[in-house]
Amino acid sequence: MTATLGCGDWTCAILRRGGVVVEELDVPVASATITRRVSQTSEATIDIQSARLCETITARSWSHEAALYRDGSLAWVGPIVGRRISGDRLTLRARDVSAWLSRRFVRSSISVVGVDAAELGAVAVDAAMLVDASPRIVVDWGAVGVRVSRTYRAEDYQYAMVALDDARDNGADWVVDGRAVLVGSARPTGVVGAVWGEHWADEPDVEEDGLAAATRIVVAGKRTNHVQPVGVFEDGDATARWGLLEQRFQDDTATTSSTAAESARVAVDQRSAPVVFVASGTLSAAAPVAYGDLVPGARLSATVRGAGTIDSVIVAVTTRIAPGSEGVAVDLEAVGGIGGLSGA
Repeated sequence: MTATLGCGDWTCAILRRGGVVVEELDVPVASATITRRVSQTSEATIDIQSARLCETITARSWSHEAALYRDGSLAWVGPIVGRRISGDRLTLRARDVSAWLSRRFVRSSISVVGVDAAELGAVAVDAAMLVDASPRIVVDWGAVGVRVSRTYRAEDYQYAMVALDDARDNGADWVVDGRAVLVGSARPTGVVGAVWGEHWADEPDVEEDGLAAATRIVVAGKRTNHVQPVGVFEDGDATARWGLLEQRFQDDTATTSSTAAESARVAVDQRSAPVVFVASGTLSAAAPVAYGDLVPGARLSATVRGAGTIDSVIVAVTTRIAPGSEGVAVDLEAVGGIGGLSGA
């Protein structure tokens, strides 16, 4: 594989909302930072340095979008949510298209029974776009095997992102790719490569967080007429290894004990071992992985000093662009916590 990290050629375009009309093409990028995370709205900060552009460029919040291209291919796009002019420098702040879901209520009541958690997320995205589809968001979902029942009433004025977060909490993580929101197994999850030694430009930190771990979880649902559904799940193998670690969560969307128990099972699956993660590891140009494959949610085998080889999932990708340079850093989480370590 030809190494491409560290030498991308970046340009920017300014689009009208929805991307059909291009306002400005090949806008020179002085510097930029793009941060993408699993199940979170990604952000971009773009510095444009040009007296002419600062005076004439049309780039207003929400009505316009910033599109960033790497070597001529679209790498990131989303609505502009702020801008600042300082001398001949224009700084744009933008977020990916999922930002709209935090500014859209569920306008028509949604009620689903026994659907896959990923489908719940897709239904929420579609519902958010019913009244105004101008951002041209599309959604794709793949089953994760967790069944949920939920109701979101229009009169409660809940943001669509609340339902997407519920899907995430039940095992249906999501990422944004261009204008597409990919939920559950529709998002990239394959192994994209292996990195070690010389593949790190800066030796990353390896951290372990045991405080979030739980081997037995109790989920309490919404109390109605003095009755509160409760669900409990324990991972016996995890308890034998780590000891009994209990947590309690409140889930007002759980209306039955079986629903609460399923939520508890998913929560234990996510917390049954201390989390081991690699923080802000910057990859070198020698890393045998393509930029386009570094997507939050994909898997990466990483060998790091002091931790050995970690079978990990990419939880964040941060790209920093400056004149003549490009830095690409990843945050990794070991699959299975310490069990994901082999060697030392």
